[in-house]
Formats: sequence, C-alpha cells, structure tokens
Amino acid sequence: MLDLKKPRAWAGSLVFVVAISAMALAVLWVLAATSGPHPNVSHIVVCAVIVALVMEGIRRAKLAELRRDLAKADDRAVMRVTLNGIDMGEVPEPLFVNMKLVTANDARNYVAQFYTILRAFWRHAVYTLAVTIALLFGYFAWKGLVAPADLARAALDLVASTEAHADPVQRLADRLHLIASSVVSIYAMFYMLLGCMRLTFGASLSISNAFHEDFQRRLRLILGTPAAGVMSFHRVRTA
Repeated sequence: MLDLKKPRAWAGSLVFVVAISAMALAVLWVLAATSGPHPNVSHIVVCAVIVALVMEGIRRAKLAELRRDLAKADDRAVMRVTLNGIDMGEVPEPLFVNMKLVTANDARNYVAQFYTILRAFWRHAVYTLAVTIALLFGYFAWKGLVAPADLARAALDLVASTEAHADPVQRLADRLHLIASSVVSIYAMFYMLLGCMRLTFGASLSISNAFHEDFQRRLRLILGTPAAGVMSFHRVRTA
C-alpha cells in the first residue's frame, strides 16, 4: 500500500513539470498571438512540455550536485557568515550544505516562488492592459481631433460594407472579430515589449528568490540574529 506520509520524488517532479508547463503555455500563447490570429495549439503545448522537462532536468541536476557536496562536506571545515559586511559567526560545513539541500527540497519554497512569479505576471498583464487602453484611446482621440473626417469615413465604410452584405449580422461579426484580433495582437506585442523593458531596466525576477530567502532565514535562526541584509560566506578549515 502506498504510504502517503513518505515523500515521493516522482510526485514532486510531476507537480513541478505540470506547473512549469502551464506557465510556459501562457507565455508561449502570448508570443504566438503576436505572430498570427490562429496559433498552432499542438506546437505550443509540445514546446511548453519541453521547457518544463528541461527545467526539471536542471532542478534534478542541482539536487544531485547538492547531494554530492553534502557527501564531500568536511567535518573540520566551517562556513564563516558575514551580514552587511559584519562577521555574524560560523556554521559547520555539513550543516551548511544540508540546509541548502533541505531548502531545495522544501515544497513550500516552490509554492512561494510560483506564487511570486504568477503575481508578477498578473501585475504585468494589468499594467500592459492599462497601457494598451491608454494608447488606443489616445490614438482615437488624436484622430478625432486632427482628422475627424477620416475617422467618420472609416466608421461609415464599416457600416456600409456590413449593410451591403447578404448576411449583415455575419459580416458585422467578421469585422468585430478582426478588430478584436488586432487589439489582442497589439496587447500581446506590448506585453512582450514592456516585459523586456521591465526586465532590462527594472528589478530582476529571480526564479530562486524564495529558496535564498528561506536559506538565509534558517541561517539567521542558527546564528541568533534577526537582522536582514546581504549575506556572504567564506569557507574556513579549522585546525
């Protein structure tokens, strides 16, 4: 019988692959929306799964590296910890590496990191929507002030082409679908452009931020300091 209390590596890998696939699918769908109105769903799904499997391979390789480091840890070596340039104390190397491994295996850190990334994606989506609406409103306002005749002519042409069609409802639906597709393509283009600008000039979004914070929190508990800041480590071999 399967023991639910015993952690299973394959269960964590499955959840990780599914979560990464979903996030990659969303990003790739936005990219595909900028290239055409009818993205290839099968290709997007396959690419998302490949991205997830590559990320899982990187995660497994990192865990294997930590296990090797733990096996090679020297009992006579310590890691000297400095916080904001101030010496805070020492931690035995085996304990130091083991904390890294525990942090990397803690499911709560994965949940926290996924939540952080999803929140960043959501905030960026709302920000891009506001920019897109503002630009479209500004364009039509400028068009109405500078060239109102052209704007009126375009609106009348839309109405005339709809009424001249054998099925005006279907014709109007086709035109509305074309307009909606164009707006979605503009939004997707702005989403990627603004995303690149924010990643280049704004604060970086680290995919391991939650793990670093948890690891430093564990170190502060061991060293007995509530202070936060920039930590650095230096390996020292004791006599």
